[in-house]
Parts: sequence; structure tokens; C-alpha cells
Amino acid sequence: MSLKTLLNKTCKISQITYTQEVESGEQKTIATVLESALPCRLRTRTVSERKYSLPAYSLATHSIYVQAKSILYGKKLAVEIEDNTYDVIGLINMGGEERLFCLYAERRG
Repeated sequence: MSLKTLLNKTCKISQITYTQEVESGEQKTIATVLESALPCRLRTRTVSERKYSLPAYSLATHSIYVQAKSILYGKKLAVEIEDNTYDVIGLINMGGEERLFCLYAERRG
């Protein structure tokens, strides 16, 4: 199966950062788009995958596969797919000459 066939949806990936209002002290969330219309694949994680995964990834409800992009490393990310937003908990390189990443994510709401 080709990478193009595997990645059957498109997504928007944003970097999430925070600022604090000087006067009120209120924390504001800023989403900066890193990639738009990026080919991806969304998969719901099974109960056993969640149970036997590393503790850091046990909360991840979904796996999102995307073409490897170095810009995604080391950032707090959110992914939008078909009107749903997913907060990325972790990222792993699936190998294959660094061509595919798996983003472990938790669906908002």
C-alpha cells in the first residue's frame, strides 16, 4: 500500500502556545497553523492499545498518521480533521526513512 493511499483524509495542524494578559493575568491560547490540508489517516485506538501502551500515551483515544515533518517535533500540537479537534499527547516516528509519524491524540469534547 502506498503512503498516498494510506493517508486518506486531510488535516490542519496547529502549534499551541500561551500568553498572559498583563492587566488581568488571564491566560490566552494562541493557535498558529503549521500545516494545512496535510494528508493524514485517523484511527480510533482500541482498549487494549490504551491499556498496554506507555503511561504517557494511555489517554490517547486516537492515532493520527501524517507524513513526517520536522516542524512538528517538540511542540504542543492540535489537529483538526472533519470539524473535530484532537490534542496531541505524543509523537512517534514510524520508521520508513522518517516518512511517517504517528500522533497520539485525545479528542476534545
